[in-house]
Amino acid sequence: MLSEQEEQDSLARVQAGGIPLAAERRLKELSQRKGAFTSDLSVADFALCDRLGLRPLSQVMGSSVYQIGYQGQLYGYQLEMTELSTLSAAWNDSRDLAFARLAQEAASVGAAAVVGVDVRSSIANWAEAGGYGAIEYAINGTAVARDGHRSGQPPVITELSVADYAKLLSAGIEPVGIVAWTSVFFVSSILLRTEQAPFGGALGAGAGAFQRFEYGEVTQCFYGARERVMSEVGAQAQTLGASGIVGVRIAHTIRSGSLQMGVGIGERPGLIASFSAIGTAVSDRGKATPPEPKPTIDLTAPASRRRGRGRGRAT
Repeated sequence: MLSEQEEQDSLARVQAGGIPLAAERRLKELSQRKGAFTSDLSVADFALCDRLGLRPLSQVMGSSVYQIGYQGQLYGYQLEMTELSTLSAAWNDSRDLAFARLAQEAASVGAAAVVGVDVRSSIANWAEAGGYGAIEYAINGTAVARDGHRSGQPPVITELSVADYAKLLSAGIEPVGIVAWTSVFFVSSILLRTEQAPFGGALGAGAGAFQRFEYGEVTQCFYGARERVMSEVGAQAQTLGASGIVGVRIAHTIRSGSLQMGVGIGERPGLIASFSAIGTAVSDRGKATPPEPKPTIDLTAPASRRRGRGRGRAT
């Protein structure tokens, strides 16, 4: 059990972006005594790690629960279509804090990398508690040691499966870190009701319901969010000295929502579109030549099928 002073110290560490004192102590003790490890690796993943010379050290976690905050008052065209900077920043800050804590836990056990990473996020409405909503990021993975890793060198965090991580290493390609960004945009319902008819006439409120047309503003909104996200992800990869990004996962959502227009002014209804991307930056320095495929014969197949194949198959 922690003392009251230690609890206060732990809270201060978390508020500064660190991990609680108890978590750091447990992980450092595990590193020093070299005891049994825990992991979320499957049997196949564990066997593959052993083949690659990766030694599992401990299951590690990074988490952050982050209040979204109040979106400042917007003016003019911003009330029609704009990025919600407060919401975008909340998603990005929460994710960065969670990954930073994952890296700190991995460093506490002297890990070279974290593999088999599982990322989960959610958003909750905490209005009844006086807040504006909260974002939670929870990340789990297995910290591993690797021959040649220098003491004190920060661990490499990836979002790759163990199998994909193995394929990169066998090809001489090194993961150098996670890159990710989220952008949230707002489109006013007023724009959705003023689409133009095919011959230039404005649609009435009732007539629009019977027409087929593209919501151009919503499409433009997604393009704007995508360009913002990919620009940020590319800049992060460049900072890491990466030659490319692999395993990129893209997610986008759209939902009905309202934009607060200021105290006593009311709300503006519309759509809230979110676009996010996350991937692993890699470097091909020291690229190796992949092993040549070897011909094999499947001895478990019936003899007639083997005769039909003649020369077997390549793997």
